[in-house]
Amino acid sequence: MRNARILIVFTACTLLIVGCGVNKSIRIADGETVDGGKATVNGNVFVGADCTVRGDCRTVNGGVTVGAGSEVGGLQSVNGSIKIAENVTADGEVGTVNGGIRIAENVTINGDVETVNGSIFCKAGDVTPKTSRPSTAPFTSLVPRSEATSAPSTVR
Repeated sequence: MRNARILIVFTACTLLIVGCGVNKSIRIADGETVDGGKATVNGNVFVGADCTVRGDCRTVNGGVTVGAGSEVGGLQSVNGSIKIAENVTADGEVGTVNGGIRIAENVTINGDVETVNGSIFCKAGDVTPKTSRPSTAPFTSLVPRSEATSAPSTVR
């Protein structure tokens, strides 16, 4: 519960400091490069395919969707889900409060993956939490490693 409060306060403060959209969704077109993060309240963040976002994507009361082949910073949502397509690299924390996280194949996340009041679905492969501290998230791979046909998804 403490982690949930910290994530909510951190997200709200970041949205106020960075500046964000309110009551609107943010769309990053396929192939676009964005310097800095994107944040909104009461809207979704959509990152197209083959995009580069040099910052975090955050939303309160909305979800975050990342298209195939994109590179992004961290992904955070309060009251929404996070969906990560195949061949994505996320260079930061991925977390949600009151929402689920869906990770496709061949995804690399260089940070913790955590949900409070939600589930984590990893399409195929291995999930390797950081060794610096025990994971608090219930990681689940619904496709056994022996049945995976492509390179594994990796969470570092």
